[in-house]
Amino acid sequence: RGYMSMDIKPGNFLLTALRKVLMTDFGIAVRLEADGTVGHADITGWTPAYAAPELLGDYSTAAEFQRYVSMRYTTKTEMWSIGATI
Repeated sequence: RGYMSMDIKPGNFLLTALRKVLMTDFGIAVRLEADGTVGHADITGWTPAYAAPELLGDYSTAAEFQRYVSMRYTTKTEMWSIGATI
């Protein structure tokens, strides 16, 4: 609670023998700010194929990418990734 994975995709879920779904790979997970945003995050490994459209932009530098995604990543974009995964 209070964290976002920031890289939800099919490969980050496991199914147990009891058919329980487990989420894995929290390597770039971040703690949510009070307003529900991620604030500044060091986003170095994510999967654009499962990202919300508003996160896909034209960035020319890594710093610009970090700023762009950090400002736009919210619980809504995380839910988009869950929907794209399902």
